[in-house]
Amino acid sequence: MADFPGFIETLLRDACAPIAADAPALAAELYDFSRRACAGSWEAGLKSRESWDNHPAHEAVVWRNTARIAWASGREGDPARRCTLSELRVACLTSFFHDIRPLVRISEESILAEAKGGASEEAVRKLSEAKAAGRKAHMQGGAEDANRWLLQHPELASPEERRRTVGYIALHDLCKAGWPYPLSSDYVALYCYEGDVLWPLDRDFGPLADLQRKGIVTPAPEELRRQAHSNFVSQLVAYRESSFRALADEFRGGTIIRTAEGAKILTELLNYWQIELPRGL
Repeated sequence: MADFPGFIETLLRDACAPIAADAPALAAELYDFSRRACAGSWEAGLKSRESWDNHPAHEAVVWRNTARIAWASGREGDPARRCTLSELRVACLTSFFHDIRPLVRISEESILAEAKGGASEEAVRKLSEAKAAGRKAHMQGGAEDANRWLLQHPELASPEERRRTVGYIALHDLCKAGWPYPLSSDYVALYCYEGDVLWPLDRDFGPLADLQRKGIVTPAPEELRRQAHSNFVSQLVAYRESSFRALADEFRGGTIIRTAEGAKILTELLNYWQIELPRGL
């Protein structure tokens, strides 16, 4: 078992806490599985991740969010029908392997700054195209890496679980290139997606990771709050119009969040960062 940091162990326990309240045996089994999935992704490359890529807590935070959303939302968005162990295993593997391929980010924030700073339309367009190309390579490469690792460790995923996991990884950032993914008809994909897109507002690590990419190692509280606000506006709000406007789903508060539990997590995070709650959230 990989020797990952203690704060990741805490996040793994937190992820299973909502499940333990209803189904302690399932939670115990899923906790053991999450430790093995985390250890696998750690050994597969995340242990050597650098700050320009992402924070080492990213995957565990995404899993904590995803597990909470999936357990509260249930099969096909019906809270009365809990997700199966297999579905939760797929969500767990997707959480820990979706960013296994490193990515040099062109952020939404930087593109907006260029546009507001007077850059030409062509320059902004080329930057957006470069961002989309980078995300495509990240998704495709990540799917290849995850598939290779899971094939080498068949005890961790059945062929069906591996197929679903790799498929989700291959598409997970499509909305950042303008495509309305995921559709709510694939509820497991939706839960994984919301668990991931809530990361930029995470109290302990989200804005911190963005500022550390900029070379600000120990930011002041006000710097963290400003970054959280920027992340909210440039991602959770902006993508609603740029990527999802064609869908008939019920989006909450003008954001890209669709599940009730995802909206609860978002509300908690906005309150923490003292960001005004949008109407309808």
